[in-house]
Amino acid sequence: MDTSLTLLAQNLSAHSPSHLRRLEFLVNTSPLVLYTCEAGGDFRATFVSEGVKALWGYEREEFLADSKFWVDRLHPDDVARVFAGLEHLTHADEHCHEYRFRNKSGEYRWVRDELRLLRDPAGNALEIVGHCFDITERKLAEAALRESEARLQLIFNGTSDLQILFRVAPANGFITETINRAVIENFHSSTGKDMRDFLGRPFEELLTATGLTPEQIEHPRAPYLRAI
Repeated sequence: MDTSLTLLAQNLSAHSPSHLRRLEFLVNTSPLVLYTCEAGGDFRATFVSEGVKALWGYEREEFLADSKFWVDRLHPDDVARVFAGLEHLTHADEHCHEYRFRNKSGEYRWVRDELRLLRDPAGNALEIVGHCFDITERKLAEAALRESEARLQLIFNGTSDLQILFRVAPANGFITETINRAVIENFHSSTGKDMRDFLGRPFEELLTATGLTPEQIEHPRAPYLRAI
């Protein structure tokens, strides 16, 4: 996107109104909200594309008329982190962050915001340019997944059944991935060892730690080998 707009802008001139109309059409019909803002203070918006109405329900003029319009609508829990990211931008020249923003109806929506700091030839900050888009559905899906994983983990560790999850490795090997609390306690009481030390290591090492001989180890491995 940046490269295409740059090439297009290079073709603009005062004698080419059609080019100006084309650029305006591309900017204002983009599914992204394109903007420029000051490179400091309250980061006041100096330009916002018309897509902001579809994204948040606001008119462009509302952003431009109030220097604190954007700041005042950030979620209170995100303000410090967002401004820390903007401080990082002044050193790195590029930054991307995600935060919640209050839309016209009063609902907070998640936004992904990608920014770049423009400088003059002397290295002085001129302005920030960027684009943002809604990621609320993705955030809700991620939260639902975390909740589901937490629920499964609670069940996994809440049962008295001994449960171990393995990952199949090359050459018919098995890597210990996850063990539940019941296994950890049982293993410690019988061997005096912490079974968590064997996470990420071959299943054979775990079996060897129980005192089994190589021949005895092959017996518990057999059902797993038949399953792959």
